[in-house]
Amino acid sequence: MTERRRIDPLAAREARTGRTFGVVDPARRRTGKLPGKPRIEFDYDEVEALAANGLSQAQIADALAVSQRTITDRVAHDAEFAEAMRQGKFRMRRTIANGLFRAARKGDMRALIFLAKVHLDWKEEAPPPSQLSPQQMAELLRSELGKLGTDAPPQ
Repeated sequence: MTERRRIDPLAAREARTGRTFGVVDPARRRTGKLPGKPRIEFDYDEVEALAANGLSQAQIADALAVSQRTITDRVAHDAEFAEAMRQGKFRMRRTIANGLFRAARKGDMRALIFLAKVHLDWKEEAPPPSQLSPQQMAELLRSELGKLGTDAPPQ
């Protein structure tokens, strides 16, 4: 009985093409050039602008036509990308805070109440804000901001 030799299709393909399949060539491993997808390059100014407009990571991924996982990984492993996201979020928060403070300075009662609750730890047990006049609320806010050492809104 003659013995049949089993032919490995992967080995035959490697012999025919001169390439290795499923195994990384040791020379490529040493140079760090491993097979895989090419790295996506992002415009960090665009990333910052998207974050500054209040977009979530999922929305930024959609805008850049990449997966949310790509954005999450890039934030974790790319310091410049993470900084662009952080700066964009900071710009967004600054814009919101400035608009809120401008509204409070103009006497917007809702803005004054919100600032008092968030920044001054004002509780509902205090005199209800609805019972204070805008002038009383502004004076209370000025005095509390003065305690914090921040600029008080003009009278």
